[in-house]
Amino acid sequence: MRNYRLYIMLVFLALGITSCGVKPSSVEAPQGRDKDMFPHTYPSEVEIKK
Repeated sequence: MRNYRLYIMLVFLALGITSCGVKPSSVEAPQGRDKDMFPHTYPSEVEIKK
C-alpha cells in the first residue's frame, strides 16, 4: 500500500514541476501601448528638433 502512495506522490510532484514552465500561447499588449515611446534612440528625435 505504501508503494502506491509513493508512486502517486511522485506523479503529482512531476506534474507540478513540469507545469511551472507553461506559458500562454498569446498575450495582449497592455493599455496605452500606442502612446509608448519606447524603444527609441537616444537622444529622441523630439529633443533634437527643439
